[in-house]
Amino acid sequence: MTDIANKSISRRMFVRGAAWSVPALGLALAAPRALAAPPGSQECGDPNELIENCVVQLPEEFTSTSFSTTAVVGGTNYSILFSTNIRPGELVPAAATGYRINSHNLTGTKRDGVPFSITPHIGEAGPRALGARSASSLGFVVDVPWTAGQLVRNFAYTFDVVYLNGLTEIQTCSYVTAMTLADNGMIVGGVGSVSFAPPRLTACVV
Repeated sequence: MTDIANKSISRRMFVRGAAWSVPALGLALAAPRALAAPPGSQECGDPNELIENCVVQLPEEFTSTSFSTTAVVGGTNYSILFSTNIRPGELVPAAATGYRINSHNLTGTKRDGVPFSITPHIGEAGPRALGARSASSLGFVVDVPWTAGQLVRNFAYTFDVVYLNGLTEIQTCSYVTAMTLADNGMIVGGVGSVSFAPPRLTACVV
């Protein structure tokens, strides 16, 4: 992350809506890139506007994505598999050699318009090296019937990246990304691919 060691900002907590505006946050953390983009624009990678005002985006790569759904008591179980990779760069602390991801929640709207927020029972775990591709998974249950007309396919996934130097935690940043499941009409029991928008920074603390 650009100039993150600078003492004038190293002990502050950056939170959306507090002290600085979101555009100012982007400029402080990642200048001189052009960071602001209007909601729903192609630059945001967020056609469903699940994430508003993408400003500072983590260069995280998502590949080998897949999902499956099964009927369970109380709704539908979602299993998401993917590979992820965070490379060293201007949005990553210069001293970082690795990271750990803590999955927090997934939010969205059911087909009947009711919003929801759930904590995954399976989330990413374990330290990873920067620049190395790692297997990841998410598992969660949404209280909607396991039918093609009811499955939720658009989520906002919130997680922390705990940056590490060796095994020492040096910085924690919170991100949110739009996660979209392919509409496959429930073929072969509800399986398909997943797309992720670039994760957007929401808060950062040293």
